[in-house]
Parts: sequence; structure tokens; C-alpha cells
Amino acid sequence: TLRALTTGRNVRRVVLLTALTATAAQLVFEFGPLWLVAAHAPAALYGPYWAALVSTVGLGAWLASRVPLHRRGGAAVAGAALLTATVLPAVSHVLAVVIAAQILIALALAMIGVRAGFLLHEAVSATVRAGVSSGASTLAWLAFLPASLVFGAITRTHGVDVAGWLIVVIVALLGALLIRSTDRQPGT
Repeated sequence: TLRALTTGRNVRRVVLLTALTATAAQLVFEFGPLWLVAAHAPAALYGPYWAALVSTVGLGAWLASRVPLHRRGGAAVAGAALLTATVLPAVSHVLAVVIAAQILIALALAMIGVRAGFLLHEAVSATVRAGVSSGASTLAWLAFLPASLVFGAITRTHGVDVAGWLIVVIVALLGALLIRSTDRQPGT
């Protein structure tokens, strides 16, 4: 499995895309509610907020087959929309804007996650596919741990808005990888 992960540059890029997408999604799901806390949102808003955020996983998976992320233009539009959405919670103090942006972020990440999973499965042989997928998942958790510590430290000292820029940086990297994934056919 390690050999499969390191054989080609394309495989490494796809593993990194998969891990960054999962890390960004986990940051939104774990720390997104902090924006509601910072805005002193009413308790009654948390349930609908969480339901909307979680529903993006299924909707994003459904949309993944309908949005042309395999084409440079589709990947660029999705990456730009995702990047724009991640900037909004870092700069806006309007709770409705922050919530709408987080829902869009989670939706786009779900779509990209499905595409990244497809690319990962296409990039390696069936004999090592499960191991490589497990390795990518492990990498995502290994990336999430320090990212969450950094996010928490920034939030504690500068506030959640400033910490939101960490998600912007991660999304910028994964957007570039998503666009780059359209350069070659999977497995090359």
C-alpha cells in the first residue's frame, strides 16, 4: 500500500486532495458552530443549522455526479465558489451570511470529496484500493489534529473570524489540486 501511495505524482496529489477535503470538512463540522456562539445566536437556531449542515453530505453526493468536476472549467468554478464561501465567515459578522456560507462550504466539500474518492479509486489497482483509501483517511485525521489545535489557539487569542482564514488556506490548496486533477486522466 505504501508503494501504491508513492508510485506516481498523480496518486500523491489525489491522496492529498482527498485528505485536504476531509480535513476542511471536519473543520467546518467541528468548529462551524463557534460562529453561532460568537454571534450569540439563539439556542433555537442550532438545530436547524445543524440539520442543514448535515444534509449537505447527502445532497453533495447526489450533486457530485451532476457537476462536471472532471472538466477544468467545472473544477475552477467549484473551487472559486468554495474559496469565496470560505472567505465569508472570516470577514462577515452577519449570521445569515455565515450560516449560508458554511452550508455552501459543506456542500462543495461533499461534492469534491466524492470526486476525490473516485479519482483515488481510479488511480490505484483494485488490489490495494482499500488500503490506499484507508491511508488517505488516516492522513486526513493526522492533518486534522494539528489543524484543530491551530484553529483552537487562533480562536482563543484572536477570535473565530481570524481562525477562519486557516480554512481559507486549506481550501485554496485543495482547489488548486482539484483543478490540477483535470489535467490527466485518472490512473496516469
